[in-house]
Amino acid sequence: MNVKRNIKIIIALVLGIAVFFQVVRLNFVMNFLENNNNIKNKNVYSSSKIPANVEQEKFLILFDKNEQNSSDITQNIKEVLKYMKKRVVVQERNDIQNVDTSYRGVVLTFENIDGFKGISSLMDYAKNGGYVLFAERPIIGDVLPSILSQIGVKNVYDIEAAEGIELTSNVLIKGKGSNFSKKILTDSSLKVELKDTSQMLLVSDNKIPILWQTNYGTGKIMMYNGTILAKKNARGIIAGAIGMLIPDYIYPVIDAKLTYIDDFPAPIPGGTNSTLYKEYGISTADFYRKVWWPDVLKISKLYNLKYTGLIIEDYNNRTTPPFITKTSNSNDFLLYATELLKNNGELGLHGYNHQSLAPKNYIKQPLGYNSWANEKNMERSIEEAIRYSSSLLKNYKLRVYVPPSNILSPLGRKALLKAMPDLKIISSVYNDDYYKDSYVQEFEIKDGIYELPRLTSGYEDNEENIWAAYNGITSVGVFSHFIHPDDVLDIKRSGGKGWQELSKGYSDFMKDVYKKFTWLPPVTASEGANLLKSYTKIEPFMKYKSNAIDVYCRNFQKGDKFILRTNKNIYTDDNCAIEKIDTGTYLVTANKDKFSINFK
Repeated sequence: MNVKRNIKIIIALVLGIAVFFQVVRLNFVMNFLENNNNIKNKNVYSSSKIPANVEQEKFLILFDKNEQNSSDITQNIKEVLKYMKKRVVVQERNDIQNVDTSYRGVVLTFENIDGFKGISSLMDYAKNGGYVLFAERPIIGDVLPSILSQIGVKNVYDIEAAEGIELTSNVLIKGKGSNFSKKILTDSSLKVELKDTSQMLLVSDNKIPILWQTNYGTGKIMMYNGTILAKKNARGIIAGAIGMLIPDYIYPVIDAKLTYIDDFPAPIPGGTNSTLYKEYGISTADFYRKVWWPDVLKISKLYNLKYTGLIIEDYNNRTTPPFITKTSNSNDFLLYATELLKNNGELGLHGYNHQSLAPKNYIKQPLGYNSWANEKNMERSIEEAIRYSSSLLKNYKLRVYVPPSNILSPLGRKALLKAMPDLKIISSVYNDDYYKDSYVQEFEIKDGIYELPRLTSGYEDNEENIWAAYNGITSVGVFSHFIHPDDVLDIKRSGGKGWQELSKGYSDFMKDVYKKFTWLPPVTASEGANLLKSYTKIEPFMKYKSNAIDVYCRNFQKGDKFILRTNKNIYTDDNCAIEKIDTGTYLVTANKDKFSINFK
């Protein structure tokens, strides 16, 4: 008995010594780790001399002040064109009778075309080489029957509900052949029969044409047969439609693939989780160490991802001082932080705890969070989280912040900027939630902070994620996704699925993105911010010739990216490189501030 007891004591001592030296080693390593993901302050920009006869492409959007949806669609399309670096003129439909031929394209965002005095001029504009997009289906009245032939329609019957959608074209890059259910698209559409000369680009599950285009004279007309283009998650459809409507269309993109792990590193619950224990027979801590983290790392290596991890110090519910930590998770923190950084990742801040920085009555959804009494308490909690991370990561500066539950009030943002001196990036979400609580962002730089939103989330390879991803990539050239380690612990968030099923869904989704969009470079949040900075600076000017497009750039940085849509055979000069990324779709990498795309 004494021998066995002594053996156990020796084993325990050896393990204890091993753990001690592992912690010492990790502390030693972390003392020398720095955040090299700097936001570059001295980017090298150049500007080409813009010929006197070359201007930025100009678009006209016509809206109806009496239709709310018209105003909403107008704002959404205006944002898409702004991202594409095009000039936009917005006019009320009653303020125009003659369409200026200098516009590269004209977009109508209203349904009641009766009484629109400019309809004849608009048709003449298209007939003489212009490009027209009807961004909302017209209602059946006096005018519609008179323009059916021009818009590519043989017969129109009635307005019906269109449910689901099939992409019969690559209006979304790499999306041709994809199907989405009525959860993604249910719309009010005209039941129409198209002319044989019309090209159908989208069709509903019940066979109603949703998007088509037709040649008219020397120009072209495109019709979106629905009402949903006011939705932010349809911006890729808008970008793709414009890119297919207008020949040889080119626009700059950010070109980035970002992946975040919210709540990581963070305190790991003790004990066991019934679902995980049933599946693996191990504790929750062992599951994360032996299963979850190795799987997540493996997926990053297989499908070319870089993780940005967001730190939580403690899961208490405190919103008043003192802000202290009751958990003893420094060893786990060091271990996971070191391994994430060794795998080319970045660390940022999620919060002292998981209480969103919002005052009383700000959050409408029933999350059970405590509100913050004042800005000073918010500041103190952030300062404590930075103190805690600095005590373990001696020289590592946290530049990224992700708000808990993607909720950040204006007061919380103000506190954050005061308490987090190294803050450069806030990453929340691109699309709003049902309650409209979320801190919703555009890709922009606002009061010195890089707003870098996420578009997709979770472990599921589902149609919501695919739709959002394809729309984001087509419009701004960005894939941005986040996951939570503790989703697997929550039956509601996991959908009752075990880790094997969740990890397969996550792997399948990342594999799909990797295979279809190999051109997207994996970046951390800070690396993505540098790409955003370059993208926001550039001002492209296009000169269209019979045999080429000449692109002149102001505030150019070598490596700036563009997407080109063309059905022509092309080659380039030495000032840029092209990569075919889909049928009639190319990624253009510019090497100089003036480059040309030549047509064979």
